[in-house]
Amino acid sequence: MTSMDNALDEDEARAFDERVRKGLGTDQAVHYTAEPKFDGTSISLRYEDGVLVSAGTRGDGSTGEDVTRNVRTIKTVPLKLHGKGWPAVLEVRGEIVIPIKEFERLNAEQLKAEAKVFANPRNAAAGSLRQLDSRITASRPLRFFPWGLVRFPAGRCRSITRRWSRSCATGASRSPTCSAR
Repeated sequence: MTSMDNALDEDEARAFDERVRKGLGTDQAVHYTAEPKFDGTSISLRYEDGVLVSAGTRGDGSTGEDVTRNVRTIKTVPLKLHGKGWPAVLEVRGEIVIPIKEFERLNAEQLKAEAKVFANPRNAAAGSLRQLDSRITASRPLRFFPWGLVRFPAGRCRSITRRWSRSCATGASRSPTCSAR
């Protein structure tokens, strides 16, 4: 998984596009979807025959951490995709976040318990995924927002995106600024 880092102007966005095209080995136009950035932890979910089999963080871009056990406790991550006809392998990319109001509530609970408060929602989300005890992860107000589908058969993007959208309606969160077409 790659990141745009802090592309704050048009030149930086163009430089990102050049890196992507170079990595893909193409001079052809690449189509992107842009949404406001969530301040959370990037995650990649791998589904085989519609069943969640693994979840990994971005790590250094090449090697991430296996957080499957903890991700399975997040209520907005579908453990099984609804319906039939999913590809044998589907990878869903997204962000694990703690919404601001939930973060404030979590820190208030931490203070009340005289426990350490979290510096920010991103650190709290990342730390929650790395817990050795998945019950701690399950107790945190984590939400998954998908933003991309990869590893699917050529030519099936539109139908798979629609399918994922329908599956999201039964469990996963959807970015409030984006809808499937």
